[in-house]
Amino acid sequence: MIKTQIKSVEKLELVFAKAISLGDKNTLLRILSDTGKFQIQDKNLETIPTDKETFISWILNKKESAETIEFYFDQCLLCKIGNPVVIFNDGQFPSVQKDSSGINKTGIMLNINDNQINEIRFCYTFLKTENKYQFEIKAAMIKQYMCDHNCSFDVAYYKV
Repeated sequence: MIKTQIKSVEKLELVFAKAISLGDKNTLLRILSDTGKFQIQDKNLETIPTDKETFISWILNKKESAETIEFYFDQCLLCKIGNPVVIFNDGQFPSVQKDSSGINKTGIMLNINDNQINEIRFCYTFLKTENKYQFEIKAAMIKQYMCDHNCSFDVAYYKV
């Protein structure tokens, strides 16, 4: 019984990821709960709660502006430990970073109940995927440039 439930959860997260990558509205309508709670970003890049219809419109609109959609799976390691997380385009889709102080990758955490997705939240802490802050990535690039070009911090900062 437990193995069947686990397989259906894995299958549902894959169905969800494929539906988004293909822009399949009908599948999203079928697998998302009518009473679910879903997160999106508003025009000011603030995370806000919304309903099923608004989430579907938002995610499909975002999909239209993406050249390609690739995905892999991980698990949540903070707010809902162990829940499946879909990471699209290495965490750069669908949400947008507000500024360079943010975490580099964003995943979509799924809460699944009765073979439907009843909650979607942005997730930033993963079991297997490293997720650095933007400033950590930039600092490493500057440091590497300084080493490769034997130059000062000021020069490397400007070049990077």
